[in-house]
Amino acid sequence: KTQVLAGHLSVHNGIFDNCARRLLQEVVFQGIIWDRLEPAGFALLPLAAVDVNKFASSVNEMSHQLGSVEKQERLKVAFQRLIQPDVIAKVASGGYEGRINRLKFKKAFEEFVREVHSFLVTK
Repeated sequence: KTQVLAGHLSVHNGIFDNCARRLLQEVVFQGIIWDRLEPAGFALLPLAAVDVNKFASSVNEMSHQLGSVEKQERLKVAFQRLIQPDVIAKVASGGYEGRINRLKFKKAFEEFVREVHSFLVTK
């Protein structure tokens, strides 16, 4: 593997965080998202796989935007169910297991969005 990306990231170290936050904002806090749900999920997966802890930190920061402590906790719990380190690790490794786990993540992401929208987005 090359180190081309490492050089770019040393100059723009927040690029993954910015992309992840933007995607999460578009999917979690918007009312009509069903047309971009699958692409957003498949874009979020590698961003989470790069650094699960940093991704969780971004989610934690986003949860503070919610006024209610109850909503903050529900969002955090939903993300914990979505981001399972063993699934993320297998996706990052590639191969057959990676493909299978990408499909598992896709299903889990759809469930996550439905759950989160049930208490965050009002009609």
